[in-house]
Amino acid sequence: MLDYKDIIIKHYALSMSGSEIARQIGASISGVNNFLRAFKKCEDLWNCYKKKCEEEGARFYQYSQYCKFYNRWCEENYETAHFNAMIAQKMEVDFAGQTFSMTDPLTGEILTIVVFVAILPYSQYIYAEGMLSTKEPQWIDANNHALDYFGGVPALVVCDNCKQAVIVNQDWIEPEPKFKNYVENATGILEKGFFHKLEERQYFSLEQFNKDLWKELDALNKKPFKKKEHNRSYYWEEEKLELMTLPTMHYEYMERKTAKVSSNFHVRFDNAYYSVDKSFLHKTVSIKASSAVVRIYSLAGEFLCEWPRATRKGQWSTNPEHLPDNYKGFTQWNGPCFIQKAQFIGKNTETVIRTILQSRQYEVQTYRMCLGRFH
Repeated sequence: MLDYKDIIIKHYALSMSGSEIARQIGASISGVNNFLRAFKKCEDLWNCYKKKCEEEGARFYQYSQYCKFYNRWCEENYETAHFNAMIAQKMEVDFAGQTFSMTDPLTGEILTIVVFVAILPYSQYIYAEGMLSTKEPQWIDANNHALDYFGGVPALVVCDNCKQAVIVNQDWIEPEPKFKNYVENATGILEKGFFHKLEERQYFSLEQFNKDLWKELDALNKKPFKKKEHNRSYYWEEEKLELMTLPTMHYEYMERKTAKVSSNFHVRFDNAYYSVDKSFLHKTVSIKASSAVVRIYSLAGEFLCEWPRATRKGQWSTNPEHLPDNYKGFTQWNGPCFIQKAQFIGKNTETVIRTILQSRQYEVQTYRMCLGRFH
């Protein structure tokens, strides 16, 4: 059995963490941390209760007696889920286990939609958003959107050890199942509640998927609870007043790198291709990319062009003004050159190369595919 008094002394007097206490006394980390969270929660509530009584000149229960009555009240009113978390304390985030499919209207490619989920534990107010990429720029955008939706900023954002949020964890602590149980419960509610409706529909754009998702989510947040009064929206209105004010500007993720303009007059960035003016052929340029825009500069800092960031691997962004009128003689990569190489191999190879050269809007977009056929 845990020595609760010893745990409290070690944590508050000696500033030891739950995992350090657990290792020292030979107890489970989750057991110690669960007790510390329960102790802190009841202590915070008692302090608020005591302060209010003192302001009103009323007598108040001592801490141990207050905890006894509080626990009894929670059991009778089914309110443990609502009051286990402090108001405006944190936002828990995670990805749902279930994914969805979307058909690219241009290529016919089947893309995977991953659903980001966030919840305010006190009010249990939920936000969700479909994403085609779970990399850092999109991850940060999703968190920004969630905070906008909640109308403020809590003290903490809690996630697991996902690679988007954690670069390195030098002091490894075993993950605790209950550390973010609210968002895991929220994911289960979404999957059991209305994900099957979205799964039955065919989507050709992420915007349409999210439109349907947010419609269902709005209905869920307004749906009355089964075991207590009101709904998520009701408690969120209360919690929103305690959240910190949103910053005037979103945090913007920015990637920087250099790349060489290849013989097809494009630079490759994050598995996509962006055209640059022909005058920079075979020169190195600087790329600065946010989650939405890719900007290209000369190494001297001169702005050259910008593109909407590609949403899929292998996507091409080409400005015909960047391309020369005649590729032959301008670069070794050109249609006649590839056709001549194919003719040395055979008639069938020539047919394949001619077909590839005509398969894209701009011939330069096919040069890498042609080159691959000769290797």
